Amino acid sequence: MRERHRERETHRETERERETQRERERERETQRDRETERERHRERERQRERDTERERDRERERHRERERERQRERERERETQRERETQRETQRERDTERERQRERDTERERHRERERQRERDKERERQQRERERHLFNIYINELADMLDQSPAPGLTLFDTEVKYLLYADDLVLLSPTKEGLQQNMNILEQYCHNWALAVNFQKTKIMIFQKKPRCQKHKCKFTLNNTLIEHTKNYTYLGLTISASGNFNMAVNALKEKARRAMYAIKMKLFKINIPIRIWTKIFDSVILPIALYGSEVWGPLNKLDFKMWDKHPIEALHAEFCQKILQVQRNTPTNACRAELGRFPVIMKIQKRSLKVWQHLNSSPNSSLQFKALHDQELSPETSPLSQMVLDLTNQADTSTASKERIPINKIMNQSKESYLQYWKN
Repeated sequence: MRERHRERETHRETERERETQRERERERETQRDRETERERHRERERQRERDTERERDRERERHRERERERQRERERERETQRERETQRETQRERDTERERQRERDTERERHRERERQRERDKERERQQRERERHLFNIYINELADMLDQSPAPGLTLFDTEVKYLLYADDLVLLSPTKEGLQQNMNILEQYCHNWALAVNFQKTKIMIFQKKPRCQKHKCKFTLNNTLIEHTKNYTYLGLTISASGNFNMAVNALKEKARRAMYAIKMKLFKINIPIRIWTKIFDSVILPIALYGSEVWGPLNKLDFKMWDKHPIEALHAEFCQKILQVQRNTPTNACRAELGRFPVIMKIQKRSLKVWQHLNSSPNSSLQFKALHDQELSPETSPLSQMVLDLTNQADTSTASKERIPINKIMNQSKESYLQYWKN
């Protein structure tokens, strides 16, 4: 019995252990389930967090996209605003340009109107001068007739006797003798008395052309209206100073000083303006040089065709001074170097061209004109005619002929003269 009892006890104990084991197993299973459930819960939490984070990221991305869209919209608005501003600015510029164009057109029209008015004024002045000239010619014609009928001798020009020169109200009486000049002055006195005219004694002078003073002042006295006329050795006629000795040194020096004053007057006015050298040379050639070369067709041929000697001429000295001033070099800088730096030729080139044109003009003048006769009279002895001698030298240098007196190849002659100067400069 006890054995069975022990077996039953052992069995019950075994059962209890098994039950305990099963209970523990169930508890472990339950614990595992709870752990699994907690893990699932945590996973769900993490998933929710990830979903939430993704949603936040999407929201942030949507927000950034909205910001970018708003930025693009603002950029488009700014671009539109800039385009509108540009269009307004362009429109304002167009309006301003149209306004300026209207002002320019108005100013041009005013300028054209002023030009037309000046032309009309010039035409009226020309017509007035023409009428005055005709009236003066009618007025002075009696004096010309009286002088022509005078027995007093005049100067012989080829086959014509010249007793006087008239230019507007300027009168020059010419005579080879003292008595002849006094007779003509008496005729002038009678004419002035008849027409109630007065002689300007301050501008009335006596000039005796002679190389040596054979006629003394106390022996050669001339009177007009019982007034003794003053003798002079120099007289400015039509803007050119004429000397009793026949040279033009005083005239050239006077022209040089006049042109020099004009040059420095222009330089003082344009001193603060940075003018290119090309403009300076243009100003010199168009404003200053015409003053210096006034009457150069008369006094220019008196100079020999020697470039070395010409560099010492007063007019070329003025040219050299101008070149040195605009190059800002010292006064002792060689003249040739200054001209070469500016690509300029000596002023004598312009004088030669002027002289050729005048010679051609004189030759094409009517045979009855005084200038044609004066040239023809001088050409009878070329050594006493500087103009004809210069033309002859230039044409020989260019290997051309003066047979065609109405037209000579001036450009060819001047090109050859420039070549001669370049050869001189190189040597």
